[in-house]
Amino acid sequence: MKKIIALVLVAVLCFSFAACGKSSDNTSYYKLGDTVSTDIFEFTLNAAEFTVALNNINDDNRYTPKEYNPEEDDDNPYVAPVGHTYAAFSYTVTNLNRASSEFHTGSFASVEYGNKKYSAMDEGAYFQYEQEQYMDVNGSLKTKKAGEWYSDPSDNLLLLTGEKETRRARIDIKSEIKDLTADVKITFKIPNSEGKTEKFTYLVTSADREAYTNPEIEISLDLAMVSFEKDEGQAYFRAHKEDYSVVNGDNITKVLTKKWDVVIRDDVGHWKGTFWFESNGKIRDTYGYVNNRTWKLNGDTLTIDNEADCEMRKVAENIYVLYLGNNPYMLMY
Repeated sequence: MKKIIALVLVAVLCFSFAACGKSSDNTSYYKLGDTVSTDIFEFTLNAAEFTVALNNINDDNRYTPKEYNPEEDDDNPYVAPVGHTYAAFSYTVTNLNRASSEFHTGSFASVEYGNKKYSAMDEGAYFQYEQEQYMDVNGSLKTKKAGEWYSDPSDNLLLLTGEKETRRARIDIKSEIKDLTADVKITFKIPNSEGKTEKFTYLVTSADREAYTNPEIEISLDLAMVSFEKDEGQAYFRAHKEDYSVVNGDNITKVLTKKWDVVIRDDVGHWKGTFWFESNGKIRDTYGYVNNRTWKLNGDTLTIDNEADCEMRKVAENIYVLYLGNNPYMLMY
């Protein structure tokens, strides 16, 4: 009888250990796009993936993952050496404090891979949400425009009250990761008002990356206007199209009698300037009639240059957008 009881106890203990082991695997993680916060900072992880190389170009794709190409990346400083892989990620942080606060003074993130943690971090791009003036090294006053990606952020991140910033970064993993679609487990230490940090761990899967469609940059109407010719500006006006009322034919004519500053985005590029829509069907711009632009109205449809059938929508007072289908074509303000 004692032997039977002992065997039962052993079985119970084994079951208990198995249950404990199972619960440790069911740890709850934050997902890509989740927003977390302490009492002074709000943080969102926008992207995270393994890569061998990052884009070394001064445009909106700077410091984003790319497929390694030996010829193209011959002089690219952002290529992981053999035996290493980068964990590239993008994040947005907002200062909720009532004073300027430092978000980090170096690495505030670590990636767990192969039962090891890596935290050697470098940041290579940041997004300017508001226009900022600064003194150049030669003493001249310069301006950083809002709605632009800039390279070489500082090693620390100090934010004014209410200020928001988006940055792209990498962590060096001392391992040759063959499957670059593998899950990325990354922990962030976010400061609080007590001078301490709180840890938040994200687990980003390939399924999450495929399903996550939110834009990296969340912009306001003002910033969308500044960035109208860029992808993020286009995405904003495309997403908000149905929020704007359609302007009918009679009112279109009244609108067009004014002088307008315009931004045009089309397949071949963009153009900025000032337009006069004249009653003779011609459009006079800053340079006269150089481009021989024309317009005509058919019901609620405005045709530009005999090929662009535009729907006019009112965005706000004295702000209009012309749409070609669902694509923002011309901003008038």
